[in-house]
Amino acid sequence: MKADRIPEIEQSKRNLKEWITAAITLQDITVKMHKSKDMAEAMDAIIEATTKLLKVEYASIILVDLKNRKFLKSATNDPTRPKNSTWQYLRKNGLTFYVASRHEMVSIDDTSKHALATNPILKDLNIKSLLAVPVVSGDKVLGVFYALTSKQREFDRFDQHLARNLAAHAATAIQNIRFKTELERLARQDSLTKLLNRRAFMERLLHETHRFSRYRQKFALAIIDLDNLKGVNDTMGHQMGDFYIETFARALNKTLRKSDATGRIGGDEFAAIILKPDETKLYDLFVRIQKNWEQNAGILNRKPSFSAGIFVVDDAETDIKSEHIFKKADKELYNAKRNGRSSISMQGNITSLTS
Repeated sequence: MKADRIPEIEQSKRNLKEWITAAITLQDITVKMHKSKDMAEAMDAIIEATTKLLKVEYASIILVDLKNRKFLKSATNDPTRPKNSTWQYLRKNGLTFYVASRHEMVSIDDTSKHALATNPILKDLNIKSLLAVPVVSGDKVLGVFYALTSKQREFDRFDQHLARNLAAHAATAIQNIRFKTELERLARQDSLTKLLNRRAFMERLLHETHRFSRYRQKFALAIIDLDNLKGVNDTMGHQMGDFYIETFARALNKTLRKSDATGRIGGDEFAAIILKPDETKLYDLFVRIQKNWEQNAGILNRKPSFSAGIFVVDDAETDIKSEHIFKKADKELYNAKRNGRSSISMQGNITSLTS
């Protein structure tokens, strides 16, 4: 085999057997990376690949948002740190930012003498040498992975060749998982409001009923119907009808907590799961939703309104099935609409939302 075919072998004085072993290892771990079902699993595979291929004790990978100078997610096999964690910002004078912003691999043979080796973790682990490698897809940097060792060593051309190959496969695996995650998100999301669609919301309701059965954690299910959507569509056009729907969705999300769940389950029908509700304050909560909606929908020449049915699942409830709970909340909605618009029915009691 000619020397110019694989210069990393000749110039690093590595033998062909070692190159073949590394190639097989890279192939095996690459398959594992691409089979990963989520980002955490893929990041663990990258760490495993780094330690095996580059023969180091420690490895870590950090995913970054370079535009906003933020850490997104990290993973490490360093026993002194959490396996997965996030930080707020990339330090402009830090090694990760340097490697990510320049798309440039950095090899440090002696951390005690290098200006960029300032992270106190290096001292804590007694790291003598390291290799920092950008993970790049096209012209976008996704992150940086590190090979770290407590032994003084030089990462030669052969090591760097393996690191570049690993970085290329890691970028593909990360992008594939992000693409798959985005597809799954879109499949569960209502395209107009960005809330959960009916299928995803019903899955969440099923989850909450199972959790109630096990932990007896009270929750409320609200089914909401927008009043007069047909009138808005007929007199102002479907574009304003969409605006009517979108502004309500924003008001709903703005008012409820992040731990609650919201969904659009029909054309003008919404639903919400409210965890650990204070029943004495549920009415006030829906009044706030109404007021927020009025502010958001200010350009309409009519006052927006909705009707809602609320069913509270507590220890008094014996029929713990999601479909039965949904029917009971729907029955409350029917009760509210039968007695006039812009009102709430909860446990059979009807209260007006607007004066």
